[in-house]
Amino acid sequence: MTRTGITPTPAQIAEIAGSEVAGEIFMLNLLKFSDTPEEYGRYEEAASSHLAKAGARIVWIGAVRHLVIGDPETDDWDAVALVAYPSREAFLEMVAGSSYGEALEHRERGLAGTVLICCTELPLDRQERSGELMR
Repeated sequence: MTRTGITPTPAQIAEIAGSEVAGEIFMLNLLKFSDTPEEYGRYEEAASSHLAKAGARIVWIGAVRHLVIGDPETDDWDAVALVAYPSREAFLEMVAGSSYGEALEHRERGLAGTVLICCTELPLDRQERSGELMR
């Protein structure tokens, strides 16, 4: 069973599929674990081969220690992960695979909530990126 807010809706998948975003993408994951966080660990184990096959890599993962800005009622995350994919097509192919769906069952049981944000890299130099933010 797919829970709203844990798995992308068909409209959300259609949005990224129809996007003109080209090149490498980064998925920013905000994670709130359920009362069975070991299920998320099982998801990580099961998903690792799918990530490798897609050419994806975990760039960074960390525990949330303090909420500096935000609403503690709604922004109560346990962990943050940044995963790079060579393209949005690679991401979409991975999540569409039937064997990846089996891994998602663990993810759904292991998370009480999540936010997944698709990002692209911008130049670090402020002058170089000034026009990029408006695209």
